[in-house]
Amino acid sequence: MLYFGIPFKARCVSTDWERVNADLERTLRSVLRQTDPRFRVILAYTDAPEFEIADERVEGLQVPCISDTPHVRDKLHRVFEIGKRIRTHGGGTLMPVDADDWLSNRVAEWINERPQCDGFYARTGIELDERNGRLRVTPSFWKLCGTSIAVRFRPEELPDEATSEHLLRKNHNFWLPQLQATGKTLHAFPSSPAIYRLYNRESLNFYRFGKAGWRRRLFRSVVPSYRPSSRHREEFALGE
Repeated sequence: MLYFGIPFKARCVSTDWERVNADLERTLRSVLRQTDPRFRVILAYTDAPEFEIADERVEGLQVPCISDTPHVRDKLHRVFEIGKRIRTHGGGTLMPVDADDWLSNRVAEWINERPQCDGFYARTGIELDERNGRLRVTPSFWKLCGTSIAVRFRPEELPDEATSEHLLRKNHNFWLPQLQATGKTLHAFPSSPAIYRLYNRESLNFYRFGKAGWRRRLFRSVVPSYRPSSRHREEFALGE
């Protein structure tokens, strides 16, 4: 089974709880519109979303907050707990989805049609500049965006109650080289699996990295941006 694991920010570390909920609602909308129905969603939260989720494919998982400030450690703790839950389900493919990204509706199809692959990563992706609503293709997407890697795990490869350290406790930009070091072969997604939102004040990257380093600032200064097309609106549930 393919699991989209969504770590949902706690209210105590949010600056705008209403916006956090609105972001999650849009993310879920994009996730649930997959062209291939063979998937489940595990939503890890401290505070339950303030909107109704009436879809049996979504499983809630309550996880205590371990930080009272915006910090990646708390987010990764939720991803780790999602991994533990998938182990109890007998293993499967885990793709973390940040609660403010918009997922392509073709991701489940890409993954499920290639059962022989150990996983997938996004070599390139799409970012959205929230200030002007324009998109831009960006390289090394797996380093930038948390919604960029999917991995098939056997049950014994996932954490349990006795596990203290695990790949799932590390940020996504460490995943690809560490997975390759274990012998797993990850293939590139055929196109961007998600849209990553720049200048979203609820994003951890807004607090930690600003514009995500000088190389990306240089890249953004020379690569043209463009308006979303009807294809983008359909694939990523934009404007719904």
